[in-house]
Amino acid sequence: MVLLHVKRGDESQFLLQAPGSTELEELTVQVARVYNGRLKVQRLCSEMEELAEHGIFLPPNMQGLTDDQIEELKLKDEWGEKCVPSGGAVFKKDDIGRRNGQETSGSRCLCYHGDGERCLGPASRRGDDCLPHGVATV
Repeated sequence: MVLLHVKRGDESQFLLQAPGSTELEELTVQVARVYNGRLKVQRLCSEMEELAEHGIFLPPNMQGLTDDQIEELKLKDEWGEKCVPSGGAVFKKDDIGRRNGQETSGSRCLCYHGDGERCLGPASRRGDDCLPHGVATV
């Protein structure tokens, strides 16, 4: 059994345990699957936090426009009126202009924050757990 310590630059990513007889090509595929899976989960968790903080996306024709431009073009966010958070919403403007600014209020918002590391489980950067051989196979 060998223990692979996968790093990107000097930053530790995860540990992977594999038999010494495993082909290098198979290990490369497994490391790529785990790493790409981690990136997908991190992006998903980041978007959940953005959803909680700034609400849903604006329609593509409204993204990046100022409030004056939206008013001048007489654009309307129909989904923003239908998709109001169940616990209520507080307005928190999105600086980038991609989201409608309806922040989720109350304790429901707390469940979106900080779940990224928990979602990753043993593939997190903590480094105290390792992934067993074959975990990345589909």
